[in-house]
Amino acid sequence: GYLAGPLGLAAWAIGLVLGVRNFSQQGMFIVGGTLADRLGYKQVSIYMLESISWMHYRNNDLLNALEASKEALRIAKEIDDKPIIAKCLVGIAAIYFEEEKFKEAIDNFKLAATISKQANDLVTYGRSMNNIGFSFIQLAEYDSASIYSTSSLSVATKINDLYIKGFSLRNFGEI
Repeated sequence: GYLAGPLGLAAWAIGLVLGVRNFSQQGMFIVGGTLADRLGYKQVSIYMLESISWMHYRNNDLLNALEASKEALRIAKEIDDKPIIAKCLVGIAAIYFEEEKFKEAIDNFKLAATISKQANDLVTYGRSMNNIGFSFIQLAEYDSASIYSTSSLSVATKINDLYIKGFSLRNFGEI
């Protein structure tokens, strides 16, 4: 075949390549199966869809990123996992932000903030509040931006999250 012909690999090298491929493939079944057993197949599906969404987002394929995130959100709602629902909403809002659909981004960030606060997920809550503030900056609505950025900074200080604190301060630099 191809490995022996055009590539000119020796029989031992072909065996090694095929063995590594087969081991990798089987290994993924073991890893995926173990995760599904421990977390549940729906949670694993959500994490996979969010990873796929992130890949599309980073490649500026926002339509497919949004599709994957919405499917992850659908499954998260099915299992009623509030922190995961909030994180999915943050992902969807970030996509709307990139599309410069700031009102839709704000709506999704606000919903994520509400749900994450109810679930006592202060990291997602703080990031949502920060992103609401940043979205209002894009709309030149500086009073609203200041309110949400202040809230975000307060949460960041409470939970000692330097990431949120840094981005909150960035917002104040733009207000």
